[in-house]
Amino acid sequence: MGGTTRPAVLDLLRDRTRAAHERAEETLPLLDPSLDAARYRAILAGFWGFHAVLEPRVAAVAELRDLGLDPAERRKLPRLEHDLRTLGADPTRVTVADAVPEVEGVAAALGCMYVLEGATLGGRIISRQLAARGIRPDAGGAFFAGYGDETGEMWKSFSAAIGAYAEAHPESTARIVEAADETFTLLERWLARAQNAGPASS
Repeated sequence: MGGTTRPAVLDLLRDRTRAAHERAEETLPLLDPSLDAARYRAILAGFWGFHAVLEPRVAAVAELRDLGLDPAERRKLPRLEHDLRTLGADPTRVTVADAVPEVEGVAAALGCMYVLEGATLGGRIISRQLAARGIRPDAGGAFFAGYGDETGEMWKSFSAAIGAYAEAHPESTARIVEAADETFTLLERWLARAQNAGPASS
């Protein structure tokens, strides 16, 4: 971190959401050697269906921009849409999630973003594994490639923003954690359903 102090809220989030985070990861067989193309498309469709509802809710919280966070720069939907179309699935025929966190303010938005941005950071490991199977960022792996070479810096800027907000508004910490835990939980449930349903083909 270049000598900077890790925001305390990140440690709290990691500890309080550990169980929900682990359940969400267990839902995804992305590092399983038996993962096939159909299952991978279904996973992408699940992420698309969840982001399609949650991203606009987060983006509607205008105060995020005051923290130096521009949701438009962090959108995952375009990458997911590109991946699905590349792999022969039609995003317009994918079912969207019916249970997504409410985002009623900055604290809730930051909790949701902790999950979405953290997944981008963790996606780098998955991206390398997918690339070894021929699923490169330009061939169906753009979502897990995240921001490419800028992924680390994007996470650092998010970390600084959430840390500064939690320090200035300590009463918000409980809501940030609650929103993150809820996001992990609802995402895990949705991804499990989506994998069973599978994506619609083009």
